[in-house]
Amino acid sequence: MKTMSTIFLLASLSALSSCRLFHNNDDPQLPPITMTGKNTFGCLVNGKVWLPKGRYNVPPVEADYTSGSSLSFNAVSTYSGFVFFIRNPILIGQNYVLSDTSKVKVWYEVDTNNAVCVYEDYHVTKGILTLTVFDLQKRVLSGVFEFTTYNPACGDTIKITDGRFDIAEITR
Repeated sequence: MKTMSTIFLLASLSALSSCRLFHNNDDPQLPPITMTGKNTFGCLVNGKVWLPKGRYNVPPVEADYTSGSSLSFNAVSTYSGFVFFIRNPILIGQNYVLSDTSKVKVWYEVDTNNAVCVYEDYHVTKGILTLTVFDLQKRVLSGVFEFTTYNPACGDTIKITDGRFDIAEITR
């Protein structure tokens, strides 16, 4: 009987330790990589989770397509944000090299200690952006990205990793 009680106790402790009861909800998690228009965006900025929350009257994520010209999308929070711009043709499954500004541009902006630091496309030292879905009929844009950028005026290198987005409602 003592063995049965010990087994039950161990099984109960094991179940509780894996339960979300003890999960810290203040610890942000990256959204899963999806391709169905979940309206998500997330990445790691120097190893810390970054998620958009919107800013003033700007929604957390947006995408805009101008036929014959370009695709742009952005994600913003109160003190930081991302903007991506891709010139036509828009290609699915191709790695856009983020240091090749003739096809794609990226900006990352962050406000630290009341000083805004902008990392523009020409600051990118390496990185890629891959579109996995660009469906104008369903109005869905999805993909992954990562890049490293350095702005001498800001004095630091920023590493963006594990980037993913799944944006609903591409506007035209």
